[in-house]
This record gives sequence, C-alpha cells and structure tokens, in this order.
Amino acid sequence: MIMIKKRNLLVILFSFIAVSFLSAKSYYVKPESSGQGSGISWSHASSNLQDMINNASAGDTICVAAGIYYGGFILKDGVCMGGGFDGTEKSFIDRQFPGSGQNLTILDGGNKQRVLTQEKGFSSRTVISGFVIQNGYALSGGGAYLFNNAVLEACVIRHNTGGTANIGDYIESLGGVVFYTSEGKAHILAVEEYGKNFQSSVVGLKGYHKLENALKDYDGKKNTEALVQSRAAKALSEYKPVTSAGVISDWYIPSIGEWSTLLSPDTLSGALSETGILVNETLKKINRTPIEGNRYWSSTAASTTGLGELWYVNFTSNSINKIHSLQYNKLRGVRRVDANAIKGMGGGLYLNEGAYVISCLVYDNQAPEASAIYLNERTYIYNSTIVNNVAVKKGEYAVGMALGATLSAIKNSLLWNNHDVDNIPLDFVNIPAYNCAARQATTTVDQPVIVLHENNENIAGPNFVNPQNCDFHLLASSPCAKAGTKSNIPGRYVFRDMDGSNYRDMIDIPVGAYAVATATGVAGPSVNGNRFVIHPLSPVKGEAMEIHFHTAETDLYQIEIVSVDGLSMHRSDFYSNSPLLLSAPYTPGVYLLNISRDGVKIQSAKIIVR
Repeated sequence: MIMIKKRNLLVILFSFIAVSFLSAKSYYVKPESSGQGSGISWSHASSNLQDMINNASAGDTICVAAGIYYGGFILKDGVCMGGGFDGTEKSFIDRQFPGSGQNLTILDGGNKQRVLTQEKGFSSRTVISGFVIQNGYALSGGGAYLFNNAVLEACVIRHNTGGTANIGDYIESLGGVVFYTSEGKAHILAVEEYGKNFQSSVVGLKGYHKLENALKDYDGKKNTEALVQSRAAKALSEYKPVTSAGVISDWYIPSIGEWSTLLSPDTLSGALSETGILVNETLKKINRTPIEGNRYWSSTAASTTGLGELWYVNFTSNSINKIHSLQYNKLRGVRRVDANAIKGMGGGLYLNEGAYVISCLVYDNQAPEASAIYLNERTYIYNSTIVNNVAVKKGEYAVGMALGATLSAIKNSLLWNNHDVDNIPLDFVNIPAYNCAARQATTTVDQPVIVLHENNENIAGPNFVNPQNCDFHLLASSPCAKAGTKSNIPGRYVFRDMDGSNYRDMIDIPVGAYAVATATGVAGPSVNGNRFVIHPLSPVKGEAMEIHFHTAETDLYQIEIVSVDGLSMHRSDFYSNSPLLLSAPYTPGVYLLNISRDGVKIQSAKIIVR
C-alpha cells in the first residue's frame, strides 16, 4: 500500500481546505449514530450527513465514515468533506482513499435524485474528497452539479444518469421548473412572479361555471392568446427573463387545469399534490419564489356575463376559487416546450464556471450528451480516468463542452472505451487537452495527446491492471505511466491521487487518476510489534501464497482478501505464528489482504495478482 506521509496536521488541513479559520471545527458522521449523535466526535457521531453540512460553517470539515449514505446532498460554501474513515481516526489525513478499496464511503442517489448539488458559486474553496458517488439521476449532472470554487478530489463517480426531464426538475436554460408533461410537451413554471397584482378580463374566453368542467381546461396558451383586452396578459408579455439560452418571452397565464396539477386531486383537502410539493421544494432549494402562500390568476373563465369571473388558485389554503375579473391577483407565467428537445447532459458531472475535478475515476455513467462530464466555461479536469461511459444518443461524446467555452481544459487525463449508442468510440472533441490519452480525440490545442488505438484487434491501450474488475491502476508497461507533467497540476494546494499520494511528492506523474500499481512487500510493524509477510508479493492468478503473521503471543485471527471495489474474495480463521497457505484470486488485479481479530482490523497489505 502506498503510505501517506504525515505532516504537520495544521498545515495539511489548511492546504487541503484552502482557508484559514482559527475557529474551524470538525464534524463526524457514521451510518449509525453513536453516543448523543451530535457529530462533535466519533464517539458522538451523527448519522445525518445533511444535518452536519447545515450545521457547519465555512472552514469546518466533515469526516464521514465508511458505509452507504442514501439521498441527495446540498453542499455549503467552505464546508469541506472527506470520506474513507473507519471511525477511529484522530486526524483528517489518517484515512483511506478509494483506490485502496478500503473504508469506501458511498453517497447513493437511489437512481431517483442527484447525489451532490451546489446551488450557486461559492466564495471559499470547498473540497469534496474520497467518496464514491453513485446511482444519481437528474436531467444534468446525475452524480454532481457544481459551480465556482467546488473541488471534487479523488472520488469515484459511477452508475449515474443524465436523463429526460422529470417533474420537479429546474432547467435554468428554459427559465423554470417542469411541473407537467403531456403529448410530448413539457410545461415549465416560471421561477418567479411578475410584477405585483393585476386585473384581468374574460373577453374572448369560454366560461366554465362548474369547477369539475373548469379542471378539464389545460390550454392556458390558447386562452392567453385570446385575452387581448386583459391587463394581466399584457403585463405578462413584458416578462422576458435572460437565461444561458438567451431571452425567453413566450410565457402565458396557466389554465386552472394546469394549476390543478400542483394541488391534491381532492381539491377540498387543502393540500399540495406530490407534484406541488416537488415543485415548491425545488423553488426553495434554488432560492427562488415558492408557490406556497401566494395566489395566482388562471386564464380559465368561470363566467363571461357582464365583466365576468375568473378561476384562480390560492396556495395559502391550497384551493381553487373564482372572483370578479377586475379584482387583483398575482401573475406567474408558464411556457410549453418540446419534451424531446430537453437534453440530459453530464451523466456523471455537470460543471459550471469555476468548478474543478482532480484525480477522479468517472466510469459507467450515461446521458444523451456528455455521458461522463459536461463542461461550461472556465471548468477544469486534472489527472482523471474517464472510462466505459455511454452516450445514449448517436454521435455524442463522453466529455462535452458548451459552445464558446474556450477557456476550459482537461489535463493529464485518460479516456478509454467511452462510446455512443452505436458503440462507436467517442471520448471527447474540440476541448483544450494537455498531456491526455484517449482512444479517439480531437483537440483544439497543439499539445501532446496519446492516441490509444486498435491494431489487428490487439488494443494498444492504457494497460490497466484489471478493468473488468474495475481496477484502473496502471501497469508499468502503460504508455500513460509517466506521461503526465507537474505543470498541468494545480499548484496552490495539496492534491492527492486515488491512492492518497501527493502529486508534489511523485517523481513520475501519470496520465489518469492512478499511478503504477506496486506491491507493498513486507508491511511495517504495527503499534504492538506484529509483522505481516506475504510470499510471493505478486502471485500469478490461482498461485499459492504463503502468509506469515508474527505476534508476541499466538492467537486466533481472521484473514480476508478483498477486491478494490470492496468485494470479499476469501475469508477464514487462522492462528498467528504459523504459516498459512492461500490461493491467489483467479482474476488478475489489485487486492487487499486484511488481518483482523474480533471484528477489528489489525493489519493490511496490498497484493497484485498477475
């Protein structure tokens, strides 16, 4: 195992977090709470990661023990998080990184929500380090959605999906939140009200005196076009918010049928529907105007005699009522777009301006476009391994970039076996790439790019140790092993690879997130003087290995062989001070050989099976 050099804790923490707050605190999280559950120490660890994020302040650090944490988590400015702890460590650096396969700390979206969300740019450097981010689902950035000053370091991003628009999705480029879909159209609710209060009109509308009939009216667009004498309709025509896609001006006053989708089907219950709850929570999360506590005009008439009446929705009582059209209500626009035109981008990660990805493994993610990572302007990827991602749309790439985002870059990174829906290899195109390796690549800058290719069906590729077993360490024969450069690593802070090694201490810089795999040999003595000897250090698959575990007194121990992705390959009891013969795993790769007693790990070593 590559050992992390211990330095002065204060220096490392300040370098890692990139802020200097003398009052900084640490919070502790385990899968099951302990003690008082306050999170002030391992012995009083909380089981609620989001609560600890909310309680922390800029400069604080959250230590998260190994285990699986389900949900979607909202990041906080300046609050750094680290995974890989076993729950006994006394400092932030005494932890494992994902490349070791030990103490995996997994954040899981359950295939129904994004795993990590940064709602806006941060003023302080915020580092998220040493996690497995998996099973996220969102329109864009199923694994994580990041902005300025977010740094994702030494994380595994896997099995995430950027999909089609879901109810409750906020789509900035479309100006609002999806709240209804029908006949291939997605209905988008504006994120804010327009103006204050306006009068309306019923001229040009058909009247629906009974609510049960009014609820069948879903054509607010047609209604609004007919309301040529309505002050409310004229006012809404002036609402023209600016988004990343440009100015949007095609808003209309929703019909009462459209509004009703946000209320319980039992309109007398006084409750929001599941859709209404989702939309309201989304609006609050993005710090825009929620629907609760407000009342809005619809474009559905209750009667057209005289000056007429209009139906309106009241989100204070969560009810639908009717009033005279010359009364006053608020305006909130809706627009309809082609649902098929809403493209999921960045299955693994969606990076906005100022976000960084360093030493991450991004694999087995999918999206219609940019199956692995989508970059906007001034976003950066360093020393990452991006493999086996699938674009579910023909001709799309694993790493995509917004048009005109010429100041973004990908450096010292390895891309391999990414492809589109037709299995055509497509890694990246027209992205400034420096010292990268890819099976297929077109770059906009004249910098070295190692082209990994197929020749007579023999892949002259990156030479991973065991990609079938998700072990993407490099063999010494890999053309990527020494192809990286220190000049392409951010210089202001301490950053580590997937095994926890500091890039600044490396003689040879790899392309990708992993250095060359090496065996540990004889492990150093533990605190009680035990010694752990393995022969041979790098066995052939299925070959016998001789294990010696020397202790002061002979006792019963447990030995376990574990793959780098946490799968137990062998487990048995044995007595120390006596030779133990084991067969090496039958699949080549890097494995951990752990010694424990009574459920407590005593010693560990890494073996490479050839």
